[in-house]
Formats: sequence, structure tokens, C-alpha cells
Amino acid sequence: EHRMGIVISRKIGHAVIRNRFKRHMRVLFHLFQTKINTFGDLVWVATRPSITRLSFEALQNRVNDSLNQLNLHLQNTREAQA
Repeated sequence: EHRMGIVISRKIGHAVIRNRFKRHMRVLFHLFQTKINTFGDLVWVATRPSITRLSFEALQNRVNDSLNQLNLHLQNTREAQA
């Protein structure tokens, strides 16, 4: 079972905004479960307030892009070690 952690500063916004962001990230974690299974546990760190102004679809695209980049990086690392 893989796990996900979310770190979000109070600077991002008040509790309602932070909690909405965390709910969206939990939904995306379940949507992208098959991609996440390839590399284990994840920790998302939200540092910019602009991330909370994204629509769910835009956030989904950003998460997908991040997972693709991470997957490519891990593949390159594994190939270099072989």
C-alpha cells in the first residue's frame, strides 16, 4: 500500500482553501494510483498560493505532468545503475 503526504503552509491561505486543496490532492492520488505504484510513497509540498487558484482540471494536469517527469527520472536513474 502506497501513501501520500501533503504539506501546505498557512501562507497558502486560510483553512477552507488548504483543506479544499488537500481534498483535491487525495482524489488525484486515487485517480493516478497506477502511476504512483511504480515508485512508492509521495509527499506533495505546496509552497505557492497560486496553486490553490487552479481549477481541478488544471491541478490534475499539473499532477500528471509531475508524475510523468518523476517516472522518467526514475527510469533514467535505474538505467544508469544497470
